[in-house]
Amino acid sequence: MDIKNIRISTRLTIAFSVLLVVMGIIAVAGLIGLYSAGAASKEIVDERYARIALLTSFSVFH
Repeated sequence: MDIKNIRISTRLTIAFSVLLVVMGIIAVAGLIGLYSAGAASKEIVDERYARIALLTSFSVFH
């Protein structure tokens, strides 16, 4: 089956379908990245900042 023998509407449908699949993959990758960034931010705020605040409460320059 040669690509030149396929009707234009079929070729456009195939191209649009491929485009939608690629956009879906990019969207999923973006959501995974957002979740990862959110988890890292939560760790910084909840765990690391609490330690820093505790250490600065013992500061000599208070």
